[in-house]
Amino acid sequence: MMDQLTTNLANNIFKKYNSKTMNLINVLCQIIEDYESKERSEQFFNDVMKITFDAVLLYTQNRISKEDLNPIRYVFRYVCSSLTNAFRYGNMDNNSISRISDHISQFCKEVQSVLCGGSQIANTTSTSSPTHSNSQSSCSSPIPSQSSQNALRTKISDTVGYVSSCEFISFASKHPHFKEVIFSLVYYLENSKA
Repeated sequence: MMDQLTTNLANNIFKKYNSKTMNLINVLCQIIEDYESKERSEQFFNDVMKITFDAVLLYTQNRISKEDLNPIRYVFRYVCSSLTNAFRYGNMDNNSISRISDHISQFCKEVQSVLCGGSQIANTTSTSSPTHSNSQSSCSSPIPSQSSQNALRTKISDTVGYVSSCEFISFASKHPHFKEVIFSLVYYLENSKA
C-alpha cells in the first residue's frame, strides 16, 4: 500500500514538473519490456518513482541541497553527451558502449553518494544483473536509518545498474524507440544549466 502511494506521488511530481523526464522513463520502460519482460519494466518504473520520491523528500526536508545535487547533474550531463554523440556519429560499437556503461555506473555512484552518504556499487558493466556490496558506509547520510540507507542504495544499484549493462545498452541502441531516448537527452542538454 505504501509502495503504491510512493510511486503515485513520484509519478505525479514528474507529470507536473517534467514531462520530458516522464517520457524518457516511459520509453526506457518500453525498451526494458522488449528486452526482458513487462514485470521487469514495471519494477524499473516503480523503483525510479521510489528513488525520486526519496530524493524529493530529502530535498524538501533540507537534508540535501541544490549544491549537493551538482555532482549528479555533472555526471548525468556526461552520460547524456556520451550517448548522444555516439548515436549522432553512428558509433555505438563495443568500445563506445563500454564507455557509456562506465559513465552510467559513475552516475549510479554519485546518486548513491548524495542520497545515501557514500557510494557502494559493484562493477555492473559486464553483466545484465548487477551485484551489490554489503559493506557499510562510513560517510554521513541524509537518511537516518542504516537499513533505509542500504535499501535505497540497493534500489539505486539495481535500477541504474540494470540500464548500465553493456548488453542492455547494445539492445537499446538498436531499439526503434531509442531515438526518443536521444531526443530527451538532447533536450536535457540544451535546457539545463551546465
